[in-house]
Amino acid sequence: MSRQFSIALAIWIKSIMLNGFITSFILSITDGPAAFLVGIVVIILGFILTAPLLTIITPAVKASIRLPYTTLASKAWLAFFLMLIAFLFLMAFGIVFGISIQEDFGSSIIIGSLLSVLLATLSVSKSLDNYKIETNASNLV
Repeated sequence: MSRQFSIALAIWIKSIMLNGFITSFILSITDGPAAFLVGIVVIILGFILTAPLLTIITPAVKASIRLPYTTLASKAWLAFFLMLIAFLFLMAFGIVFGISIQEDFGSSIIIGSLLSVLLATLSVSKSLDNYKIETNASNLV
């Protein structure tokens, strides 16, 4: 397994898990304890429906490492790009299934997804740093 794929996989898994928890927390404020079941459904469907996004996340990790930016700027670029992809994916999903972002459920999913992608990207910060250092060192040799 390549290093960029393992980083992409970590971001993907963490963001799905965080999304389930964040979404259920937001919905529990308005809908009560039954919203925690929604979190479980979000996690299960997240793994099933977003698996193809790994084909986008992995090259994005590779591209962020190769950008001629500082490490912090590369992480910011990756977080922004992944949040944009998540937003576009959720908008397409909402259009197909008739879910409006103006509803509590739709807005909770959007907020949860964007926040979870950001937190997941930041959580692999050390792996991204090490990978960028290794890549830059191998380019100098």
